[in-house]
Amino acid sequence: MIVALGYVAEKVDYFEHYKPNYGGAFCFINNLNGLIIFFILPNAVTIIENVTLFILNIVCIVKFIQLRNDDEKTKVKIRFLFKTFLHQQVYFCLL
Repeated sequence: MIVALGYVAEKVDYFEHYKPNYGGAFCFINNLNGLIIFFILPNAVTIIENVTLFILNIVCIVKFIQLRNDDEKTKVKIRFLFKTFLHQQVYFCLL
């Protein structure tokens, strides 16, 4: 998707400042604005998303371990946390 958007920006004159200029002096993105928009920004978003999901998973696991041996009311919380954990795992796999 990002490469397709870069290709469109390359071919359309409206995005003159954001053209990636693929394959110019180097076999990569030769424009700083294009580099930021089509390489650094998508990678940064992916890394931030992965770190956030990792922290959420750690929190769910810690809460699950803390509540594991409590009374019946707490077991309902455990089921909820476990379902939340599973939903996060499915979301993470879909990315």
